[in-house]
Amino acid sequence: MAAMVMRVFAAFGPRKLRRRMMLSALITLALSHPEVIVQAVAARDNARTSASTKKHNIADVRTSYDEIFEDPKIDAVFIPLPNSLHFEWAVRAIRAGKHVLVEKPSTSNATEAGIPFNLPELLQPNAS
Repeated sequence: MAAMVMRVFAAFGPRKLRRRMMLSALITLALSHPEVIVQAVAARDNARTSASTKKHNIADVRTSYDEIFEDPKIDAVFIPLPNSLHFEWAVRAIRAGKHVLVEKPSTSNATEAGIPFNLPELLQPNAS
């Protein structure tokens, strides 16, 4: 059985240090697991992100997070946005059929916490 290649993206928050730390952590993970490929990065400031992606040989810098969700080559997304955006973007990613890794807290309250696990997309046969 061929190894499954997971394509991962990262979207970075506004702080320069945070962006460097997230990219560094993601790259370290990818380098230690050859089956993981960092396919693309979506960011609010592409000029600053471009330098980092070039340094780490990430070919794609996207102009919006929705571009990531629309890309059939991307299987999974990493969401290290500000806490208040975790729930919204995790739900959008799930609805787009992506596997989701989100920083904690994944939601802001107990009501939000149950919603991602009960989305119709996750209740379908073969949902992963």
